[in-house]
Amino acid sequence: VECGAFTPDGRHLVLGGNLNGVKIFDLTHGSLVRHIQDVQAEVDGLAVSPDGRFLAHAAPHACQVLRVPDWTAIQRVNHGSQGVVNSMEFTPDGSLMVSGGNFGHVLLTRTADWEQLGDGLVPKTSSIKSVRFSPDTRFIAAGYGGADCVAVWRAKDMALVKHLPLFYIEAVAWTSDGRYLMAGGRDERGRLRVFRAADWQLVGEPEVQADRSNIEYIDTFGELVAIAGEDAHVRLFRVASSGTTKKDKL
Repeated sequence: VECGAFTPDGRHLVLGGNLNGVKIFDLTHGSLVRHIQDVQAEVDGLAVSPDGRFLAHAAPHACQVLRVPDWTAIQRVNHGSQGVVNSMEFTPDGSLMVSGGNFGHVLLTRTADWEQLGDGLVPKTSSIKSVRFSPDTRFIAAGYGGADCVAVWRAKDMALVKHLPLFYIEAVAWTSDGRYLMAGGRDERGRLRVFRAADWQLVGEPEVQADRSNIEYIDTFGELVAIAGEDAHVRLFRVASSGTTKKDKL
């Protein structure tokens, strides 16, 4: 399993992984209700829109979109001819979707008619591992593998706002208040990078992985940040008022 998401009503769990498509489970009965087998590629990313209307999952050269709750395929958002899509996310109202992958383009799509509204590029592009809207949907952040960077665009016109040279990035995420952008990946130090969105300055480098291992996933809920990676643990942190993080004592 490489990725997963709950539907907003808590009834279903959607899982994607290596060469076995996408599986949708009914959590009431613990039963498999749908197995999408025709993906024919690794599924490294999927997302359910917060309004519960759409499920998007990675596919070769495209982001495949299904209608919830009948799980009918309704759209393919094409991503050129290079590899697979790795990451996607919807705005809270489900009106916009952002997606990125091996094609190296960050595509912004309107879900009302599936029209492409923007295409974000950096000068030296590579496979995109993670894309995320800021909580107020003003910005889109993307983390790059081979290009060793994080980029931030203004969502309304996809103008590049900031380019942050780093290392091989696996995950980006915003704190729930939108004040900070977090990034992690293959730095061989096990440290999270925390940038202040007001001026994009680095304000924290907390160690969040044991044995200098690499970060794979970052997610947020309220003031909490969940981080997982190559040390085979899931750790929960609380965002401190200073913007850095401290390990949650719970």
